[in-house]
Amino acid sequence: LLLESLCSHANRSTAERGRFRVDSLSSAPSRRMIALREAFRAALSMNVHIRVLKITMNHENAGFFAYLTFALNQIQYAEQHGMFPVVAFGELSGCHECESGSHQCPFCGTNAFFDESLGPNSWEYFFRQPGLLALSDIERIQHSGHNVTVHTLPDITLWN
Repeated sequence: LLLESLCSHANRSTAERGRFRVDSLSSAPSRRMIALREAFRAALSMNVHIRVLKITMNHENAGFFAYLTFALNQIQYAEQHGMFPVVAFGELSGCHECESGSHQCPFCGTNAFFDESLGPNSWEYFFRQPGLLALSDIERIQHSGHNVTVHTLPDITLWN
């Protein structure tokens, strides 16, 4: 699943400013990605509690492959712990305390790969979501009263 979700974007065209565009994808999602989405939908229809792992990055100075590694490790963690993975690489890249405004540390700041004109999630500039559902889909489902909780890993877990 990990490599399938990443490699499914192998065929794409280059957009302005040398960035990749999600709307130019030519490959179909993998069977595993579709199965994960369908399992999520089935759990919703049975009103089963669904735990979602919101995959984040917490290092401003990280390079592209560090972001990729953080995502892959957390996707694997989600699979091992029965959670539905959703990658959310927004404008800020920092620890959870910095994102909440409670403190500032030297590793927190902006996501170097974020471009608002391309969308709210830099992961989706390059790759599909592992379960084909965006964080906005999960939040909409959660707010409609379904039994869905969204978790993020503590910073210490991200680095171990």
